[in-house]
Amino acid sequence: MMRSGWMVCLWLVALCSDASAQLRLIDQAKLDSVRNPQVVEQAMMQIEGGTIITMGSIAEDAEPWQTELRWRNRGNMPLVITRVVTTCGCLKMEYDRRPVPADSIARLRLEYHPKGHPGAVYQRVMIYTNQATDRPTTILTLSGEVIPAPDMEESYPATCGALRLRAKEVKFSSKGGRQTINLACYNGGEETLRLSTDTLLTSPALRMQAEPAVLQPGEEGELIVQFDPSKAVFIQPTMHLYLGGLRVAPRQRQLTVSIE
Repeated sequence: MMRSGWMVCLWLVALCSDASAQLRLIDQAKLDSVRNPQVVEQAMMQIEGGTIITMGSIAEDAEPWQTELRWRNRGNMPLVITRVVTTCGCLKMEYDRRPVPADSIARLRLEYHPKGHPGAVYQRVMIYTNQATDRPTTILTLSGEVIPAPDMEESYPATCGALRLRAKEVKFSSKGGRQTINLACYNGGEETLRLSTDTLLTSPALRMQAEPAVLQPGEEGELIVQFDPSKAVFIQPTMHLYLGGLRVAPRQRQLTVSIE
């Protein structure tokens, strides 16, 4: 009896394993059919230049890449694009929804957004028309490469709230007259920055001017720091310049100025 029970258990395990394997195969087959659908035989839509579009190399922080394609209706009846399906939300297509008469030409516009998608590009657009509802009339393939944007956290390791800096310390000489130093900066926040000098906390000998005056989110710029010893009541080896236009405590928006 015990031996019979073990045989039944083994049979059930084998049956479940076989069923599981079949389910996985079915799921994979469905997945492949969605990713690589079969196009309509003798499709009426002919893309000028072919269905493979090469984008080339673009920077991740560049503006969206665009191109325009022409296509001809090779059938003997009007053709209407009913819907498009892309393999990524980063790829969009604009098209005319009006019927295209036989042997007429229409246009498509592709737009690819590289931000957040570094590396090789291989995306597809399935174009469905009134020629068939269950299969695309044609499939476009976009290939290329997105060059990763520089790591701003590494390039600008110092922070003053949303403002990122190469460094928070500048050095001037105690000898000589008015001096200036340019300090690279980057707006790492989501709001526009209007930077200035907090004159209530900063010595008259220190002033800062931002270039550009308004720093947009994700934009790089410069802080032009000026030291004029003739305007100082007295000069200390270490002074502080406080930035205005930042929503952080004074200590978090100060630059250290060393006078050597």
